[in-house]
Amino acid sequence: MFNEEGSVAEGAIILHNLRIYYGDSEDQRNFFVTLDANDLQQLRKVISRAEQKAEVLKAVLKRADIRFLDVQEK
Repeated sequence: MFNEEGSVAEGAIILHNLRIYYGDSEDQRNFFVTLDANDLQQLRKVISRAEQKAEVLKAVLKRADIRFLDVQEK
């Protein structure tokens, strides 16, 4: 945002771009989502909850003697 003359910046909005990749090995696509500080906070909460749920499920698998296959392992 600029003053009336356009000579001084009087304010700004900080935005972040999140690139999301999807598809398979033959057809990779991506798109961008623009996020503000509130969006980042919400995303952080959702990710934290997902990580907590994953830990609970890993514990259930371990007690049931079922091997967890981590897609990040090579």
